[in-house]
Amino acid sequence: MLFRSPDRPDYALQISATSKALGPFTVGVDPYTGQILGTRTAAAREAGLARRIHLLHTRLFGGQVGEWIVGTITFLTLFMAVAGLVLWWPRKIVTVMTTASGRRINFDLHNVFGFYASAVFLFIALTGMMIAFEDWADPLFMKLNEFPVAELARESVDTAPQSMSVDALASAASAALPGAFLRGLTIPRGGKGAVTAMMRYPEDRTPGGRSRVVLDQYSGRVLTLLNTRTAPAGTRLVNLKRSAHTGDIFGTPSRILYFVTCLMLAGQVLTGVLIWLRKP
Repeated sequence: MLFRSPDRPDYALQISATSKALGPFTVGVDPYTGQILGTRTAAAREAGLARRIHLLHTRLFGGQVGEWIVGTITFLTLFMAVAGLVLWWPRKIVTVMTTASGRRINFDLHNVFGFYASAVFLFIALTGMMIAFEDWADPLFMKLNEFPVAELARESVDTAPQSMSVDALASAASAALPGAFLRGLTIPRGGKGAVTAMMRYPEDRTPGGRSRVVLDQYSGRVLTLLNTRTAPAGTRLVNLKRSAHTGDIFGTPSRILYFVTCLMLAGQVLTGVLIWLRKP
C-alpha cells in the first residue's frame, strides 16, 4: 500500500492499493475530513489523455523497444542541431532583416530560431538520451561516485506483535531527514517487508523527491538512508536528469525557457519546410 502526501493544501491524499475486484487502484481522500473523494483504477489511469501523451513521448506506445527508438531519434535530432549550427556559422545570422523580401525574412527566422534555441535544445536532447538509454548511461555516471551508495533494505529485522502505525512511521521518516517533505510512504502487505518513505527537500524538483528512508515496520528503526544533499557526484547527476529534461530543474523560469525554446523549434520546422518548398 502506498500513501502519497498532498504537496498543496488543496490537493487530496492518495492511497494506492490492489484488490481482486479492481486490480491496482488509487483512492483520493480529503486530508482534513477523511472523506473519500473518488477512486481510479490503473486501467483508467492508463487510458487518460495525459498518460497516453506521456507514453507516446517516451516510448511511442512500444515499451522498452519504443523507448530505444525515441532515444535514437533524439540522437539523430541532436546531430541535425549540431549540423545546423555548423551551417549557421559562416553567416552568423542573429537578427531578422524585416525590410527584406518574404523569402529572406523566412530564411533569417530559420537561422535565428535555430541559434537561440540551440543551447537549451542540446541540453534537452542530451538529457533525453540519458533517460532513454539509462540502463547504459546510469552505470557510467555512477562510476563518478566517490563512495558506494547503499542499497535499499528490503526486510524488517526487528519483531513485535504488530507494525507501527502510519503516523508513527511518518514521524520516524521525517525525523531521519529534518527539513525534507514526506511525499509518500510504502507499507508492505504483512510479512517482514520494510517501509520505504519517499522524501523531498525544497530544492528537489522531481514530484516524489530522490531521498529515501527505509524503516523497520515494527520498530521504526532506520535501515537505509539516502540523502540527496549528501549524495556523491554520479548519483546527483542521475537524480537530476529528469528534472533537467522536463525543465523543472529551476522551477517556473526554466519551464518558461523550455516552452519558448519549443516554440522556436516549431517555428524552425515551419520555416525549414518553407525553405525546402521554395528551393529552386
